[in-house]
Amino acid sequence: NLYEKINGQADQYLSFGFEALEFLVLESADGEETIDIYLYDQGSFANCLGLFADQRDGDTALESMGPVHFLTTSIGAVGQVDRYFFQILGSQTLAASESQSAPLGYIEDSGYGDSGYTSDGYTSDGYSGDDYSSGGDSESEAAPAGYGDVETQHEAPPMDNPGDIALGPNTERMLRALGSLANPDSAMPKAFQALNQGLGIARAQISYRPSLAFQYEFADQFWFGRPDPGGNTRLFAHLGQAQAEARSMFERMHTALLEDFELLEEGQASRLYRHRYLKTYFSLNQNGSVLFGVEDHPDRSDVAAAVAQLQTALIESEALQKDGE
Repeated sequence: NLYEKINGQADQYLSFGFEALEFLVLESADGEETIDIYLYDQGSFANCLGLFADQRDGDTALESMGPVHFLTTSIGAVGQVDRYFFQILGSQTLAASESQSAPLGYIEDSGYGDSGYTSDGYTSDGYSGDDYSSGGDSESEAAPAGYGDVETQHEAPPMDNPGDIALGPNTERMLRALGSLANPDSAMPKAFQALNQGLGIARAQISYRPSLAFQYEFADQFWFGRPDPGGNTRLFAHLGQAQAEARSMFERMHTALLEDFELLEEGQASRLYRHRYLKTYFSLNQNGSVLFGVEDHPDRSDVAAAVAQLQTALIESEALQKDGE
């Protein structure tokens, strides 16, 4: 089952909307070295971005190759393309060696229809070339919790991303192939647009919590962005389905915050708090079905400007409407 397959990390994947896992083993001709490829369908771009953010150090910059965003590790790469989280795991000599040049192919009958990998050198019967052969299985969405006879377990790859790790040709081919999984017709979530395009926050500093935001059981579907990668301040936004739902969450958050914060300013749809011990500031705001604000801000005099900038970005991304519209 999933718990056995990924060695104790199943709860994390499930909490971010896990739907299915594709798994394949590439094996060298002499059978001495392998590359494992894990492809997790997390159900949505937001869930996948949240999972990827949850698995790495927030100070680490991401690399990109078209729609693929990833970290290079000492044994391959990990990253995101659209709704899919992937891990490429192998020995450093196989995954990163510049001397390897065997063409790689795609996972046949993977359950993803026309979004399967495509590129020169790929064949419909799996991985081509004289040096590597397919030594694993592919599991489709029909049975997301079981993985046939494959018994391999693995730990999460190290997220060290040292600058001197070169991206080898085999890993690069896989990354380019994974890029075809991106849906060119799907729009980025409006909250992501507001943080990334509206405020210029790097993708590596944006995260998403489908549940347990701020460690509150009732707080779900929150986006976060750190304007300063070296700081603790985060902007946040929750795009609800209805104004009544947003109002209910606003009041529940207010009650929960009072356990650790003192209330400094109170308005009908805007409140400012200060942490009793850390002395940092938390601003909570509501506009229609949207909650937004800032947490862990060190300077009270700058909180209002940060919130105003976030609100403007949300309006420009059409996440919320201007007052009176």
